[in-house]
Amino acid sequence: MSQMPNPFGMNRSQPLDYAGPTDQAMARFFNAVYAWMCVGLAITASVAYLTAQHIDVLRQLGNGIFVLFIVEIGLVMVIARAVNRINASMATLLFIA
Repeated sequence: MSQMPNPFGMNRSQPLDYAGPTDQAMARFFNAVYAWMCVGLAITASVAYLTAQHIDVLRQLGNGIFVLFIVEIGLVMVIARAVNRINASMATLLFIA
């Protein structure tokens, strides 16, 4: 433990007693978060694999790659601004897109 004095002026040897989420609820929440991140990584890996297998399509796009990049950044901005106003199914669809 730190040897520095407590900046709040309270000497507590025990953690604060408060009503917080249970360990099971936290585990379920983080399992769901990690599952969605796994889905996102799997989609990214699949798209990268398909892109590597079909390099001729990538060549045909040419400068269209820049347009796709701008669209992707725009999609991220839309999701970030609308996250509190859209329902969960729409947020899921935008995440997968």
